[in-house]
Amino acid sequence: MFAAQIIVFSRVLGFGVMGINIYYLATGFVNWLLHNDLPKVANMFIGIILFLLMAISLIAVVYLTFRKDTPNPHVEKKLNNSSYHKPCPKMASSSTTQKPSSSSSSSAPSPKLNFDVFLSFRGEDTRYGFIDHLFVSLEGRVFILSDDKLDRGGEIDQELSGTIERSRFSIIVFSERYADSKWCLEELTKIMDCRKEWGQTVLPVFYHVDPSDVGKQSGSFGKGFAKHEAIINKEKVARWRAAMAKATNLGGRHVVKDKG
Repeated sequence: MFAAQIIVFSRVLGFGVMGINIYYLATGFVNWLLHNDLPKVANMFIGIILFLLMAISLIAVVYLTFRKDTPNPHVEKKLNNSSYHKPCPKMASSSTTQKPSSSSSSSAPSPKLNFDVFLSFRGEDTRYGFIDHLFVSLEGRVFILSDDKLDRGGEIDQELSGTIERSRFSIIVFSERYADSKWCLEELTKIMDCRKEWGQTVLPVFYHVDPSDVGKQSGSFGKGFAKHEAIINKEKVARWRAAMAKATNLGGRHVVKDKG
């Protein structure tokens, strides 16, 4: 929960500093109005105009602070009204797209579930904004790990693999440079394996990207895979491609970039 605490602390600190600055600016301005040689009407006019501008600036700062990278309201409604952030009974999806494949092994024992949600995301695309809001909204036992500190060898380690297996749900946040990260693609493949093997519920989120680019692996996703194919075993890249195609077919939620 450190991410949520850091967000709250930084906002409180920022507003505190801004409040102190506004206080000294306002008192200094009032003092000037009371002791200058301008006509009373002129002082009143100047005071009204400048205090209005100050109020507008304050409102703009508050609005932009809380507006930055705010998720699509349809996504927030889905997350806040679902059981992703609550301890829930053994998973059973009512969606036909979330049923495990018929080729799943019925004899494989299900792992013990220690986490409600596993988040797979590209850190540099989404860390400051969307992922912070998502993490706070989930409010549960969420496993969150940035890829940019781990994407050195491209192989998913046993500990992280076990964490994905022990999560009730996985949320895959597809962003512009998701396919650039070998680590993200390894997570994606493991998540889809868990869905096939144990019926783990998977929710794709298309963050500021066209879902068709993800499904067809075109645009930035095509470039990412092409880069990997030049230096990595093509069979491994083919597994990554197959996992992404299967995840895209699940549907998910599209977070559209605010053009304003």
